[in-house]
Amino acid sequence: MFDLDHFKDVNDTLGHPIGDAVIRKFCEVAAIVLRPNDVFGRIGGEEFAVVLPGSSIEAACARAERIRESFAEKCLFVGDHQVNTTVSGGVSMSVNGEQPLSALLKYADVALYRAKAEGRNRVRRADQPKIEGGLSNVIRVA
Repeated sequence: MFDLDHFKDVNDTLGHPIGDAVIRKFCEVAAIVLRPNDVFGRIGGEEFAVVLPGSSIEAACARAERIRESFAEKCLFVGDHQVNTTVSGGVSMSVNGEQPLSALLKYADVALYRAKAEGRNRVRRADQPKIEGGLSNVIRVA
């Protein structure tokens, strides 16, 4: 999950057309970083969710970091307006599809708000309960 940092301030100080342009810029950045089979959507206001099928938690965190970094770099200005907009993210994972999407969104949301509480413009990994007998989808070669 992603949430644009201080988005209300952008709308309040620069107006909704600039806020809309910031949202479009975030979507453009995400579209460049995500793979064709990833699912991306706006889930309300300035919140977005991404599903990365077949990704490990490490790969998902790395992709989220690339989105965060690229957005911060590309959203310093919108038109002639300096916005310096950033985004915070929370990442969760289901092993072998064991957890429903609602639980994954809940875990990611908790991690997202931890990222905001720690200063924003960062990505945090969810602390999820371990599934007994679950297998990791991280392949290790000895």
